[in-house]
Amino acid sequence: MPSFQCQMCGSTVQYQEGQKECRCKLCGFLQAVPDPAENKDIASSLDYMVLDTEEDAGAVTPPDTLFKSFDRETGISEEVFRHMAHLEGVQVLDEDEDSVDEEAAQEARKNAIYFAALAKMGPEDIESYRAAMEAFESILPFKDADERIEECKEKIRSLEEAEEEIRLAEQKKQKETRTLLAIGIPFTVLLLCICLVAAFSVYPNSRYKKALALSNEGNVVEAYETFAELNGYKDSDERAAALFASYKIEKLSFADIGDEVYFGAFEQDGNVYNGKEDLLWRVLDKEDGKLLLMSVYGLDCYPFQVNEESVTWETSDLRRWLNHYFIDEAFDKEQLAQIVESDLPEATNPDYPTSPGPATKDKVFVPSYMETKRYLPTRQSRCCVPTSYSLKKGTTLSDTKYYGNYTACWMLRSPGFDDSSVVYVQYEGNIRTFGGRVNSGTVTVRPFMWISVK
Repeated sequence: MPSFQCQMCGSTVQYQEGQKECRCKLCGFLQAVPDPAENKDIASSLDYMVLDTEEDAGAVTPPDTLFKSFDRETGISEEVFRHMAHLEGVQVLDEDEDSVDEEAAQEARKNAIYFAALAKMGPEDIESYRAAMEAFESILPFKDADERIEECKEKIRSLEEAEEEIRLAEQKKQKETRTLLAIGIPFTVLLLCICLVAAFSVYPNSRYKKALALSNEGNVVEAYETFAELNGYKDSDERAAALFASYKIEKLSFADIGDEVYFGAFEQDGNVYNGKEDLLWRVLDKEDGKLLLMSVYGLDCYPFQVNEESVTWETSDLRRWLNHYFIDEAFDKEQLAQIVESDLPEATNPDYPTSPGPATKDKVFVPSYMETKRYLPTRQSRCCVPTSYSLKKGTTLSDTKYYGNYTACWMLRSPGFDDSSVVYVQYEGNIRTFGGRVNSGTVTVRPFMWISVK
């Protein structure tokens, strides 16, 4: 590996090919790597110093002057200290050895401090230059120590000015930030106030005017829904209530798959003294002027069969309850006339060969396994929230929320693994084909029916 002589301490510095700068490992001085043509390899020995005088050219002088001891108060490593002494032609002795030349020893000591101080001047650091300056002051007068001290002072002033510029720039930046905040926060608050005024005054007012126009044009459906969205702005609730009866009829006429419509009324809030509440349905299918409706909520707690026994949909208590008690309780004569008697196919179970009983004709029903998979393909669409009335009747509510709601199980009309069990939808929306007991008294009822809207 190529090497050259350190310009500061004279030690051998090795470097890699192509390297432009190199730091001396002994004194720490950073210097440019000399041109290879001018470089002299001095790696052979540091035991002797070649003299540069003309009369002594080529001669070597052994380091025959002895040094008293290594001075640890200089803060210099023993390796550097000994090497500095060697460059001065002075041999370093240990503590128990005798000194033969005190003056030479002091000269070597100052020389070591001098080169160590030079090494401290390399980093761009104020404390390093202060330490170097103190070291040069400790050996005055020696070589150009006085010039080096002035150089250190100038560098310290330069670094302090740079730090002051950085501090002032940071202070200015902080001041500008505080100014921007002082201006920006009130502006933001003002803008927020404007937005709030628009949200609670301008926007609702424009929506209210639009609802009035829709109502005057006879567009009952959009007028009602716009008034309802205003949540009591001005007299929007009163106007929505006045349109509600017409809205229920009109909405059915224009309803599409996925819409929610009102049809009939049934006890739902659990307070029988305030009358029945309007029934909310979801449209699952639409064909030939007919809508397939599914109750949005679980309406009552009623078992598939009161007693645990072999039973099919045809002979079940639930079928009888839906098509006699519920239908008479929930609908008036005009609404009853709209309900279509549907042909229900056999409700087979794909996982078990249990007989489902014969096909039936019903106005109100619960779906089979296959109908449920067809119209409610996802677990979320199958989850059912029961009414307060259903809970009072005995429906069990889930311990965990599913898709944001506490839910209940509800029965289908397909048989389970045997003829005294029935398929049901679980809390989380899974379909349990193994089934549950037909006399379970903790499930809710979710009616389906087709109605005519011609």
